[in-house]
Amino acid sequence: MKKIAGVLLVILGMIMFAHAIWWSPFNFFVAHTKKEEEKLSVSSVDSIELDVTSEDLTILPTDEDKLKVIAKGRDLNHVSFIVDRDDHTVQISLKPKWYSFSDTNELKLLVYVPKNQLFHISAKAASRVIQIGDHKTPKWNIGNLNIDISSGIANLQNLKIENLTYNGTSADISLNRVNAGKATMDTFSGNMNISHYTGMLNLASTSGDIRIQVDKLIGDIHTELVSGNETLYLPKNASFILHSKLQSGQLTATYPLQLQKPSASETTAKSGSGRYKIGTKIDSGDFIIH
Repeated sequence: MKKIAGVLLVILGMIMFAHAIWWSPFNFFVAHTKKEEEKLSVSSVDSIELDVTSEDLTILPTDEDKLKVIAKGRDLNHVSFIVDRDDHTVQISLKPKWYSFSDTNELKLLVYVPKNQLFHISAKAASRVIQIGDHKTPKWNIGNLNIDISSGIANLQNLKIENLTYNGTSADISLNRVNAGKATMDTFSGNMNISHYTGMLNLASTSGDIRIQVDKLIGDIHTELVSGNETLYLPKNASFILHSKLQSGQLTATYPLQLQKPSASETTAKSGSGRYKIGTKIDSGDFIIH
């Protein structure tokens, strides 16, 4: 048995050594492909679907009339990079191949989307960073935007979205200068940071904090937290009815409110004519409204 175990250990060591050499810069047997690029006509396309396992995913608007997709990595020979389309949908996939056990390939996917055409975008990713939009360009119009991310950070910036859906596990999300008809976001073990936002909000968080700063209140806001704090910044003279329910926490308000039914755990208040509804439920955490 000892001899068999020794042989198995030697074989395992040889496999690990070969794998390390294969992925190292000293592998001279196979040329290392570090960049691949695809360009597609999208005249009849209305949806873009991404399925990515990578370090970074960046989606930006472009003045060009074609969709451009660039994959980068230390070695793309061990990566499955697929760009395909049917009549109305482009499908983009970037993943290490099944036999690749290394996470040191530093994969990056850059997608440049024609800004003069309205697309529905769906991104499923296990990434460190998802970046959609940036501060350098005017607001980019997107139809439906669906994001499903496990592990990492999602940054959305300078966007006008009809409908935003977000599901994050062990991931933080940041929205900056985003207008949305409606945003529905759910996180588990992650924070939400929303700045200069306009639109309806429906947020749920388990083990994470929520910060919301609204430029103009034009829709209802509903939040539900399990173990987390919420801070809400509202514009002056906003019109809403507030109802908060805190199981274990404290409500602090510097915003001028007309209190109607305050109690130890529930508070109902009003501002202006009470046009919109703001509802907050927190199981364990504080609620601060400015």
